[in-house]
Formats: sequence, C-alpha cells, structure tokens
Amino acid sequence: MKRVSLLFIVPAIVFSSCQSGNTEQAAEETHVVIIDSSYGESFDKKGAVTVSQFNEQMAGKDSLDNIIVEGDLSEVCQAMGCWVKLKNESGEDIFVKMRGHDFFVPKDVAGKHVFLKGTGIREVTTVEELQHYAEDAGESEEAIAAITEPKEELKIDASGVIIEHVQE
Repeated sequence: MKRVSLLFIVPAIVFSSCQSGNTEQAAEETHVVIIDSSYGESFDKKGAVTVSQFNEQMAGKDSLDNIIVEGDLSEVCQAMGCWVKLKNESGEDIFVKMRGHDFFVPKDVAGKHVFLKGTGIREVTTVEELQHYAEDAGESEEAIAAITEPKEELKIDASGVIIEHVQE
C-alpha cells in the first residue's frame, strides 16, 4: 500500500512544482485627474488655439479680440502674479498681462498648462516697463540696467485664465 501511495504522491509533487502560476502581473491602474483653477472672467476652453496658431493669426495684425490660447507658462511675476509668459517654441515667449490688474495668478505656476482668454496685441514695450518686468522677475541690477531699448512684442491682455493642475 505504501508503494501505491508513493506512486501517486511523487508524480503529484513533480507536476505541481512544474506548474507555472499566473506570471502576468496586474498592471497598476493610474488615474489622472485634471483640476482647473480659474482666475478672472469665466470662459470655455473649447476652440483654443496653440501658441503657434496664435502667432500665425497675429501676422500682419495689430490686435485680435476674444482669442483663447493654450500653452505652458515659462515665467510668472514674482511680485504679485499680475503677468505671466507663455512658452513660444518659434520665438520669444509671449507676455501676458492680467487685464487692469483685476485678478492675479499664483506665483508658483510656472511650467503649468494654461488657457488664456483675451485680446492679442502687438505693441512696443517701453524701456521703463521692460525694466519693471525684469525687476518683478527678480533679475539682477546689472540685467535691469542693460535694458536700454524699447521692444516690439506680441502680447495678450488676458481677461481670464484657466490653469490645469494634474493629480494622480
């Protein structure tokens, strides 16, 4: 009887040790939630254009009303959050001023993805304004003193801003 039992037990052990368990690991599901923070006038993000499209639409124009532009922030006013710069892959970053200082954005949002509603404008920025913005950005005294020429720029006078915050 012992031999018969061993004949069944030994093969059972061998076969069970050769079985491969479930080698697939369950992929961890990552849930990403995008939370919008709005400042200024409320608006719908639909129909937003990229920074490149904004550049194309402004070609040969002095202004463009009620435009919604999306992109990433490269810089934020560290004094009050009253202006930001929008990354512009095809040239100098676009200066965005909060219309009439009616609202401000947090100072720690550089690098965030945003939607801006406002008026696109082409204007000459005075030396005094450029120096003021450089001071707000925390530039050195030497860098501020080196600003001696006015500059023609594309700008956005923003009536509203939506900042996207990604949470995982």
